Amino acid sequence: MTEARATATTFDGQRIRITTPRSFDDVLAQLRQLIGTAAIEQYPGAMQQLGGGSQENFETVVRSQLGPSEFMLFHEINHSQ
Repeated sequence: MTEARATATTFDGQRIRITTPRSFDDVLAQLRQLIGTAAIEQYPGAMQQLGGGSQENFETVVRSQLGPSEFMLFHEINHSQ
């Protein structure tokens, strides 16, 4: 491929809005307890300990960093600072 191309995918979705008396900081703290954090810099060493750079080993390492919700935070940008 010599040129870039863009594609658009249409999907049906639903926006859910929850109003709570809890503070933003409280909700954020609870969310952080439920999600894992990717430690990407540790992946190569962890994969080597499992026997090398296979897809199976990569998936094992990634799954080990999932939180109880089975979600993971890869990167965070605080736009207010």
